[in-house]
Amino acid sequence: MKKREFLGIGIFFIVTGLFMLAIGYFYISSNDYWELKENGALADGRVVKYQLSDKDDNGLQFLFLPFAYIAYQTIEINDYWVTVEFIDASGDTHRFRNDFVLSSSQKSLKSGLKVYYDSQNPSRAIVYDFFYFYGVPLVLTLLGIFMVFMGYVAVKS
Repeated sequence: MKKREFLGIGIFFIVTGLFMLAIGYFYISSNDYWELKENGALADGRVVKYQLSDKDDNGLQFLFLPFAYIAYQTIEINDYWVTVEFIDASGDTHRFRNDFVLSSSQKSLKSGLKVYYDSQNPSRAIVYDFFYFYGVPLVLTLLGIFMVFMGYVAVKS
């Protein structure tokens, strides 16, 4: 390949990598989890209701990962929105619909959920899930760094 072609590929990789890093940062900064974990209270929760989700409801989670969206559309997987119940520090019971879906393999999970909630407004709550909060941003960050690095190598060659 000519040096000029490597330059174009390198710039493409750098821009794509920076875009992935920006998405990872946006994902972390727009998530209520971090604020609730730092300033909220922790309670044990349990699933009280499963509702079969419409694939259109959760399709936006694959907006930036087209290959995963295509795979998701071609494999029949039943996903469930869950309603979670927890008891706050004052003894009041609260219910909320979780923002992410559980796959059919996780449906057996009924109790023992960590729920972070706002002690001033307990209806603002979220279930802790390691992959949802750390996995997605970590994958985006690592891919972004890799893409920027590969772009740098292509530009310098």
